[in-house]
Amino acid sequence: MARTRLLLLAVDLAAVVLLHLFAFGAVAPARSWWPGPTASTALSIVALPVLLLMNGAYGLASVQSAVRMFRSLCFALPEYLAVVLLAHLLFPHYLGLTPVMATGVALGAAIGAAVSRALLFSLLLTTRTRPNVVIVGAGWSGRTIGEILANWPDGHFHLVGFIDDDPEKLHQEVVGGCRVIGTTHDLVPLVIEYQVSELVLAITEQVPERLFSTLCACAEQGVRVVSMATLYEEVTGRVPVKHIDDRWFLYCFAPERQRFYEAVKRGVDLLVSAVGLLAFAVILPFIALAILIDSGRPVFYRQVRVGRGERRFTICKFRTMVQDAEANGAVWATENDSRITRVGAFLRATRLDELPQLWNVLKGEMSLIGPRPERPEFVAELSRAIPFYNHRHAVLPGITGWAQVKYPYGASVEDALQKLQYDLYYIKHRSLFLDAVIVLETLTTMVARKGR
Repeated sequence: MARTRLLLLAVDLAAVVLLHLFAFGAVAPARSWWPGPTASTALSIVALPVLLLMNGAYGLASVQSAVRMFRSLCFALPEYLAVVLLAHLLFPHYLGLTPVMATGVALGAAIGAAVSRALLFSLLLTTRTRPNVVIVGAGWSGRTIGEILANWPDGHFHLVGFIDDDPEKLHQEVVGGCRVIGTTHDLVPLVIEYQVSELVLAITEQVPERLFSTLCACAEQGVRVVSMATLYEEVTGRVPVKHIDDRWFLYCFAPERQRFYEAVKRGVDLLVSAVGLLAFAVILPFIALAILIDSGRPVFYRQVRVGRGERRFTICKFRTMVQDAEANGAVWATENDSRITRVGAFLRATRLDELPQLWNVLKGEMSLIGPRPERPEFVAELSRAIPFYNHRHAVLPGITGWAQVKYPYGASVEDALQKLQYDLYYIKHRSLFLDAVIVLETLTTMVARKGR
């Protein structure tokens, strides 16, 4: 599936470049056929793929659904045209085209990208065969992943059935009309009979030697053997916290690979926080004045949070709640919380209340991207209630993160569990690409004012 998304990205980039050049030649024929590495060309190369990404066109559900793909294009292409037109209105001298010429160029590139993407998507749909999936284990883990696969958009997965050695479960329905079709002794002939392409191992205890040998034999025949936790991560972007053990955490760190990533990420943190603090100094008086007029002093408030290695540090934020909002102790903030002021609601929606935390990023207590730091009172409560909760402290906390862009506002232990699953996914799969996706989705949230 990752290869399919990379192929779509490559086709988009090729279409944007070729059609941009073709449209450039049609709209501005007096110029040479090859316009050179102009800023206008660079803008097109960057803008359309970024906007497609922001609108979910490279997401798993979009790649598997024509309706979702069409919806993504309907949002991304008009945004692309608007960005190009606005850029050429503001900077015609630097981009080298008039707004009218730029509109023609962008329209040609957009149409070309849409047509090429539609053709490739049609080809993928016609050549794609639904994987026949059998789940080994009809217990809690098997039912959990079975419900996800059975209800996946457009029936992408064909769930053949379950394998379980419990004689009482044989031929019993587990989820969505799918039944237990045999035991592990029948696995090889069932794989052949149903032309199974994926086996999902949903057994929580140690795999018996005989079953391990059988799975190896299936893998040698080209069948993909994958754990329940791995497939769950692939299709949901979360880690199934209640279905893993301590060994899972050992696979989260690859020192050789992470060393370069951590160095680059720290460099980006330093650069962005330094520049951001300078920009912050410009808008600080206006935000402070708005808070003072709306609800008086103080403008800022400070809280102790738990960071990497469970070390405590103090963050500073713009005050968004009424004074003495927690006079009786720490309380979960809720959606549409009555304690939030009018200016505070705007600051939260646009994430501007987080700006002072750039100072924490500069000091190395936080990163731009990572799990959100929690208060010690809540950490103590959640660590008792949720398994692996303290594992989120293995990396620097962030101003924004995977959980923030994927899960709505939470104010309960169950919400914290869902967010932890996203946080652990980020810790395991963190990369510059995933960080870029989070930044783009955060910017989308800020522009659309969909924050807390």
